[in-house]
Amino acid sequence: MTNKHSWQALTVFTLSYIFAALAANSIGPLAPFLQEELGFTKGNIGLFTASIYLAAALSGIPSGWLADHLGVRKALVIGLVIQAILTCGLLTGLLPWMLLFMFLSGIGYGVVNPATGKGVMVWFSSTLRGTAMAVKQSGFTLGGVLAGVILPPIAVLFGWQKSILTAVGLLFLGAFIAYIFCPTKQDEFIQNKTENENKPNSSNSQPSSWDRKAIIFWSIIMIFFAAVQQAGTTFLVIYLVEKIGYTRVAAGMFFFLALVSG
Repeated sequence: MTNKHSWQALTVFTLSYIFAALAANSIGPLAPFLQEELGFTKGNIGLFTASIYLAAALSGIPSGWLADHLGVRKALVIGLVIQAILTCGLLTGLLPWMLLFMFLSGIGYGVVNPATGKGVMVWFSSTLRGTAMAVKQSGFTLGGVLAGVILPPIAVLFGWQKSILTAVGLLFLGAFIAYIFCPTKQDEFIQNKTENENKPNSSNSQPSSWDRKAIIFWSIIMIFFAAVQQAGTTFLVIYLVEKIGYTRVAAGMFFFLALVSG
């Protein structure tokens, strides 16, 4: 059982993840523009994806600590603002600086998933957490979808810099929405239920060795899954433009279809 604040919180979490993922996935759809105007190679483009996700991975545990000690709303706002400010560094147009700012923006991006994940754990009972987590995680895919749909047309009409500024503006919008609409006090029923669920008992107070091994196993599997996924999304648009002959906007639509199809 949940209340209206639970679904309000889930909406905030999903929107935040959409905006964060849009900015994080912006380089793939914009790759042909960066190649044409800045002379970047495919290897250079790949470094952008590696930079932001390396930073997100390194900041994962500290980000979880931040969410635990500052609360979900504060951590979420901080993460989105950091990502927004540092994404502006891409406007320099200089490869070393762009890679540095992309890496640093990944620190902010790395806060979003732990913060929203904890929010789902707090606001939803065990019977609905899986569904709520799935909705929240769909924000990552939707963010990539929007990146493929809106960023290339903006780049064609106004330049790739305006596409980056659009992503930055959406990050600030996400931070504003999180600050204004993210609930900060749990409904009494949910709070009591969460406390009851977390009470230790003789059967499940400690995870078994199998539980730990399963977590490690799936973490390793996800490394390879994420590597294949990011390689595909990073270079798909370049391939379609250079090898197949599609326009940059049409290639962006295929980027959209690739993410929608999973």
